[in-house]
Amino acid sequence: MGLATVLFPLEDTLWIYIPIQEKIMDFKSQKKQPPGEVKAIEQPNINFLKCEPKNGTFEVKYDIASGRKYPQDTGYSVSFSEKYQSVQRGVLNALGRAYSEVEYLEDSKQYVEKVPGDVEQPTVEGDLSHERLVHAHIKTSKVPEFFVIVIADIVTGIETQTFLRFEDFKRVNIDPYFAIEYVKRMISDYPQGDPKIIGDHRGTHLQVRDITWPEFIAKQIEYRVRLNYQYAETEKAPTPPQEQIIKTIVETFDAYDFTDYQAVELNDLEKNAIQQLRKEDLTNPSMEESGPSAPAP
Repeated sequence: MGLATVLFPLEDTLWIYIPIQEKIMDFKSQKKQPPGEVKAIEQPNINFLKCEPKNGTFEVKYDIASGRKYPQDTGYSVSFSEKYQSVQRGVLNALGRAYSEVEYLEDSKQYVEKVPGDVEQPTVEGDLSHERLVHAHIKTSKVPEFFVIVIADIVTGIETQTFLRFEDFKRVNIDPYFAIEYVKRMISDYPQGDPKIIGDHRGTHLQVRDITWPEFIAKQIEYRVRLNYQYAETEKAPTPPQEQIIKTIVETFDAYDFTDYQAVELNDLEKNAIQQLRKEDLTNPSMEESGPSAPAP
């Protein structure tokens, strides 16, 4: 059964906390496949990956190594529970309805309602209604730049956090061709556990804050790198980690037209090697041919 949703509206970020009393992850048994040829594949593995913005520099620490892996049939699968997926859909649908009647005014640099008043909508699962969102946030402040959606299992102390940019969320609802790119932009963190989550109906354990652009971009870089490796074609020779990360950083900056940085620092923990790339290195079209021009000593 869903519990009362809690909103934390800040200057540029709206945090949405949804406590539930059901599991987030489900283990389900499945029929094992008949034994076949034992064949190893060369596959990269992310042992460590962290991107942080610091004083105009994005620091990326990583340990990504290729190794031989053998397919294993455990006889079960792990996935998000039906309850979790239902709650997430309900939240996103409610946000879509709540923010569908706003438009951007270039003169004031703010979003406002297109029409006065509001049409009452039925409450969705998790007690998150169109009316509540509109009256609690849109009518009292500007539309947020970012959303943070937290769904927490307050029985076992496990939660997920999803980070969204309003413009991306708005665009995917009107542009079907944006759907593939949107998968990269909707940042879904791995489930995390904390005893403080247990019994927390109000989200008091959260470190609620305004999400800054550098923080969001750093999360984007991390998330896109993980996606790239998750869906990498194992038949092909793996791309060197440094090359893959640089490509992803450039892709992320270009996607958001982000230029508010001076450099990127790559710290290969496995090789104990640090390399610095200036902004001009990353924006130079011939970079891939010539290579970075400013390696760290």
